Amino acid sequence: MSLPWTRSWMVGWLVGIMPAVAVVGALVAPAHAEDAIAQGAVVKIEQQEIYVSVGVRQGAGAGAQLRVKRALKLRHPVTRAPIEDWIPVGSATITQAGASMSRAVIGELVADVKVGDLVEVYVDRPDAPAPALPPVPVPQPIPGPAAPAIDPATAEVVGVFAAQTGQGLDARIAGWERFLSTRPGSPYADAIRRDLEAFVT
Repeated sequence: MSLPWTRSWMVGWLVGIMPAVAVVGALVAPAHAEDAIAQGAVVKIEQQEIYVSVGVRQGAGAGAQLRVKRALKLRHPVTRAPIEDWIPVGSATITQAGASMSRAVIGELVADVKVGDLVEVYVDRPDAPAPALPPVPVPQPIPGPAAPAIDPATAEVVGVFAAQTGQGLDARIAGWERFLSTRPGSPYADAIRRDLEAFVT
């Protein structure tokens, strides 16, 4: 399965993004000494190594661990509302860090990584206290009339969608394909097939 990227588009994207990499990198670095997450992107893939737009200026150095993830834009199968999400791709170790670029060993996972994937590096600054975790928000009930009962067909689709929260793209596709094989007559079957075709072509 491959995303609809062409080689010429990718080259143009790289040429366009490189000037912005330095600007983004400068903004990511905190103004004072405290722990932070430095963010960047994969800009080049070579054998079992990747080059990322995070470097010493952002606090990343040799031996630092980074994680690679891929942003996704999906549509809710019932409401058709746009949803932004991401899936984990893997992790790597920085072997050489420059001012604003670094090289990292990704190993066999190199086949799963794509130029443009997001990267994050936890920057540990010993002279700063550990960052406090934000409190977990407690959802508050919204007063109003009781929601209407959901018909069984809609409830099945919502149930499949909720069960896939946090899963990778392949697992989500497989889940919807299983749903279609057992519920070919679902009123949502055509919409689900259209979404699947968009991801597998």
